[in-house]
Formats: sequence, structure tokens, C-alpha cells
Amino acid sequence: MKNSAIILAAGRSTRMKEDKIFLELLGKPVLYHSVKPFEEHKNIEEIIIVTRAENRKRIESIIKQYDLKKIRNVIEGGETRQDSAYEGVKAANKTEIILIHNAANPLIKEKEITNLLKAIEKYGAVAIGYPAKDTIKSTDSKNFATKTLNRKNLWQMQTPQGMRYEIALQAFEQAYKDNFTGTDDASLAERLGYKVKLVECSRENIKITYPEDLKFAEAILKSRK
Repeated sequence: MKNSAIILAAGRSTRMKEDKIFLELLGKPVLYHSVKPFEEHKNIEEIIIVTRAENRKRIESIIKQYDLKKIRNVIEGGETRQDSAYEGVKAANKTEIILIHNAANPLIKEKEITNLLKAIEKYGAVAIGYPAKDTIKSTDSKNFATKTLNRKNLWQMQTPQGMRYEIALQAFEQAYKDNFTGTDDASLAERLGYKVKLVECSRENIKITYPEDLKFAEAILKSRK
């Protein structure tokens, strides 16, 4: 099977002082660490990076500097994450399995990518994450608790998420026909009736959102050496 990875790097990083994909982790940009596991994975044939127009040259410089050979294209994203993911899906034609990964998740492991690919071959649509460990409550508009949710049935989702290409294309196209915006890629497949298999990953696979996340990520990378 031909497997393609889409790396979404078009976010605005509103919670950080600068674009987080260019912040350094152990002397290398977050984007490099996010791409590296896909670059080194024997079953990933191509990588497509989706970014903002103003970041294209900077990303192309990183690709050259670190000799990232599997990146076939750097394309411009859309207004929302879903728009950018759809642009990536359309750019990855003649592929059979597609993985969609946030560039702000720099700690995914090659073994976890392998597990994801195997699950997609079996189930068609797969999301990666881990069971919730904390109590989670729903609230009303004034932040009063309305319900305590059963955490045994709750997962915290991360990326990559993946699907067979025909499922991904159908899911995105139908979402736009219905003017639907999902909270993640898997939700687009769910609403069409596809059962999305959840595959557990390490809790180290965090998304860089706040400045303190960088310190946590650096500590994890140091521990892996």
C-alpha cells in the first residue's frame, strides 16, 4: 500500500509569542521533530506539509537543512484546520492510506505510526489517543457543572489520525456539502457511519500549545537518547 502523511503546519499559534513549529527543541525546530518519525518510517512513501504562504520559504529551508527526502510538496492551507487538512488530502492523490498529523505534535513514535497503519488496513478509519485519567465535567454557559462524565468511556485524542484514502476524500467532501466543521478528522468519518477504531499511544504524544509544553517535550526527548 502507498501511505501518505499530511503534516498540518498552518496554525496561528495564538497562545505562543511566535509560531510554535519554528521554536527549538534540543536545537532543532518543532517541525523537524514532528516530521522525522514519518521521514524515517519505512512504510511512509510521501510527506506533504500544509502551511501558510508566508512560512513556505522558511519550511523549505528546514527541509533542505535537514535533508528531508520524503517531503513531496509544501502547499498552502486554508482558513481553518479542516480546510488545510482537505487541501492535503486533495494533494495526496494515487495513495491508499492517508495520515493527518499536527506539526505541533513532535513526540509521536515510529512504532505508534506502525500500529496506526496496521489498524487502518483492518478497520478503515483510526484515531490515536489515550484514555482520560482525570475526572471530566460538562458545564453550562456560566461554568456551573451539569454532569460528571464517565471517564472509563472517554479518550483524549491526539494525532496522527488516518483513513483509507477513499474514506477520507468522501468524509471531507460530504462535510463541505453539509457545511459541517468537525473537531478532528475522525469526526468527519464518524458522521458518515464509519466506525473509527481508537488506538492507544503514549501519553508523551502531546500537542505543543503552551510555553510549558516545550519544557516537557524537551525532557522527553532527552530521556529517549
